[in-house]
Amino acid sequence: MNPARSRHSLYVPGALLLAVLATLLFACDGQQVTVTRLVEVTRLVTAPAAAGEENANPTRLVVVTATPSPPDVASAAPAFTTEDPTHYRALVENGPLTLDPALATDVASRHLIRNVVEPLLVPDYQDRDKLLPLLASRWLTGEDTFTFTFLIRRGVSFSNGNELTASDVAYTFQRGLLQSTPGTPFSMLVPPLLGYSSGDITEEIDNGAHAGDRDALLANAPVRDLLAVCESVKAAIVADDTAGSVTFTLARSWAPLPAALSQPWAGIIDREWATAQGAWDGSCETWGAWYAPQSGESLLATRIMGTGPYTLDHWTPGTEYVLVRNDDYWRPADPPVAPAGPAIQTVAVRQEPAADLRWQALRSGSVETAELAPGLQPLAEAYVGEICDWSSGQCRPGTNANSPLRQYTGLTLPDRQALFFNFGINPDDNPFIGTGQLDGNGVPPDFFSDQHIRRAFAHCFDEERFAEIALDGNGRPAATLLPGYYASEGGLPAPPAYDLELCAEELAAAWDNLLPATGFWLQIPYESGDYRQQQVALLLQEGLRAVGDNYHVELVGLARPVYLQRYAEGKLPLAVLSWTAALPDPHSWVAPPFADEVLSFQRLPSDLRARFTALIDEGLSTLEPAERLSVYRTVEVQRQAALPHLLLPQATGSHYEQRWVEGWSYHPSLPEPDYYTYSLDGG
Repeated sequence: MNPARSRHSLYVPGALLLAVLATLLFACDGQQVTVTRLVEVTRLVTAPAAAGEENANPTRLVVVTATPSPPDVASAAPAFTTEDPTHYRALVENGPLTLDPALATDVASRHLIRNVVEPLLVPDYQDRDKLLPLLASRWLTGEDTFTFTFLIRRGVSFSNGNELTASDVAYTFQRGLLQSTPGTPFSMLVPPLLGYSSGDITEEIDNGAHAGDRDALLANAPVRDLLAVCESVKAAIVADDTAGSVTFTLARSWAPLPAALSQPWAGIIDREWATAQGAWDGSCETWGAWYAPQSGESLLATRIMGTGPYTLDHWTPGTEYVLVRNDDYWRPADPPVAPAGPAIQTVAVRQEPAADLRWQALRSGSVETAELAPGLQPLAEAYVGEICDWSSGQCRPGTNANSPLRQYTGLTLPDRQALFFNFGINPDDNPFIGTGQLDGNGVPPDFFSDQHIRRAFAHCFDEERFAEIALDGNGRPAATLLPGYYASEGGLPAPPAYDLELCAEELAAAWDNLLPATGFWLQIPYESGDYRQQQVALLLQEGLRAVGDNYHVELVGLARPVYLQRYAEGKLPLAVLSWTAALPDPHSWVAPPFADEVLSFQRLPSDLRARFTALIDEGLSTLEPAERLSVYRTVEVQRQAALPHLLLPQATGSHYEQRWVEGWSYHPSLPEPDYYTYSLDGG
């Protein structure tokens, strides 16, 4: 493996507004009409390196904002403006659960947090496989891939006036790690930084006997062990306030670290302010008292302060929260005569559980945006005046060109699902495989070890029907594990498509051509109440039945505890598993299906398991982006060749807003709104 080269980047504080004329062609009454539209482009240009610092490659962020539909040739369209361009209103189904970044696992909490506290880095919304510096001015990686050093941007202050320091950054991550348990955001940093496998910071204290139990930890853990854990955390994250740097030293090579540091839960908090609120005081003698906080228990759960473009005016749980502009925000406005901070002064986000009321408010124009339930989206499309592609920003007229609603379509969501084949089903007292033989009344335990069987099941699965039925039509076939902006170069093999003739051919070729004569009998368990799992089993049943009457599949609904128990026992012939690509990094999309737990369930042959494990490890230890992407593309090629699982269609989403909103942007691994880029057309 080639040693990784040092990497560094620069963020840009200033913004340059450019006016670009885009010529669009529309057909009207059989004639072609040319319409010129004004498109606003915001570009973040590279700041010059500080004295004594090495110049980095220029980095820019371009945000193309959608504009109103071109005027109707017959009659001019109405102007889409708001009466108050300083006030942004949104309706959501669910509100925040916590304001503590380190404990924010729900989307609603991250929506608020992202606009008040800021992380070191942020994903690039145009080049979605790249990261831009934010509170870090640049970063470098060691040749051994085990160290990452971030230079902290100078001249940045928290909204209370305190200056951002390297010690604040180190404290933020030390605190997050020392209170982390599996399931909390910081638990993903425990393995690479400490070398623990469980994600719990107390793993090496009494063999992990006190995981998640603070009282037991404080009552039983030796003081020397408690001190050792804290000292290990502080040794892994070291601040140098004089140099203005923070260095992360990893226990194992983990290339996604910068991507993890771009998330809202990694937002930097002021150590002085946090300790004044009753948070951990930074002492290794006391950290255990803050370990494993329960929901709502954190002293920062109801208060928040950061370096972001907004501050929290108030939060009424279950009702609303209001953000107000931080007029002392550190990023200078452009042009310089404009006031500092974002264009919108107030953001009000109100919780409304009733889907129909959210839709009515959006349609009436009383809010700028609202979350719409999938069942209401077909109705909303009849009132859309402009339809935009979320990835390119290009827009076209909607169903009703005079309507003030804009829709962004086809949003790639980070949630993925696949149907995993069990290569070695546990036959002990297992009713799912019948007789356990190819006699027409069962299948052998290694039934899915035959690649022809796996390919047959793939060809018999109707992806389009699944997307229509199980995803309410908001989905598309998933060609690869990698999303489009990683896999766009092409060259990857096409996955097996729905084709009953090919399904029949693969079945005929399986198991020494025995199946057409003997057939098989198999039960597919699914979790009761999980509609998607049920539809997967039902569509496979229908497809196989259409191919041959002697291919029998039965559906079995199991209560969740029973389903999970049978999964753990290895008795499920097939299992639908889900994961979320939580980071803007290819590893986050590709690696979950090859986790040890999943591979153990599948009983993959040792050579196949070793091959995938080696590739995933290589991806983790390769820092050069092009080289890393090449590794993950190799994983994709070999995955499609071996077909250890069948990718289910990728769910997609839509965003609806008024056409006077400008600056909305989206990243699948960072879907939270960035109100700093927003503005409203007030006419």
